Amino acid sequence: MSIEPLDRSLASLYENGYVVIGEFISREQCGKFQSALARMIDEDFELGLRDNSDAYMVHNPMFRDPQFYSLLRSSKLTELISHILGETFILYAFTTSSLPAGGSNWSRRIHVDCPRLVPGYATNMNAFIPLSDMSELNGGIELLPKSQWQEDPPGDESFGMERVSPEMPAGSLLVFFSRLWHSGGLNLSDSPRHALTMNFCRSYMRQRFDYPRMTPLTDVQGLDATQLQLLGFNVRVPASLDEYYLSEGDRLYKPNQG
Repeated sequence: MSIEPLDRSLASLYENGYVVIGEFISREQCGKFQSALARMIDEDFELGLRDNSDAYMVHNPMFRDPQFYSLLRSSKLTELISHILGETFILYAFTTSSLPAGGSNWSRRIHVDCPRLVPGYATNMNAFIPLSDMSELNGGIELLPKSQWQEDPPGDESFGMERVSPEMPAGSLLVFFSRLWHSGGLNLSDSPRHALTMNFCRSYMRQRFDYPRMTPLTDVQGLDATQLQLLGFNVRVPASLDEYYLSEGDRLYKPNQG
């Protein structure tokens, strides 16, 4: 991303609370992600792992299909997020956002994805990647612009009047403050609507899952420095005095982590 588009993206992000960037991943990649995601959703329902609160959501898809690790490499996304959360930011959660044909799920409520509010200081940022062309018809995400520092939830009426639902081609990237009030859409089409969602946080915060312990060793060996950072490998806490007194090059908690 050259400096001018980055500046424009940051300006839009700070002004409106969100920004849409086109052509983040290819349509071919979107198709592969959709196929994998549909399979995972079916597997979860067969095992009885889903309930109403997270129906059609898959947690940590990269541990079930390594192609999802590719989204954690250096990119337009990581460059943009680093300007908000600092260069050492990490992944808080990686889930998916799928709406069944003719329906919705628990995301269909006015909410924020970060419980804490520090006016003017972002602790978390969201990334949303539609895997098919997205519009209000098939359940596009609904956002309340400029609401990222608003403490109280908007009423249904005011949200309905002021919300926007950006139309996004498959493979686009929506980045927004996790404190931006928003809602999942209602899929009125006859096909499922799939998207990927990631929440990032500052490096001194805890992740939803202990990703360093969860990541299979065989996967770790193939990950690059950015992927390891985002998964939290630079901020692991020592579990013994021996680990605490390791030399700087071998320390689990790397220096200068924010």
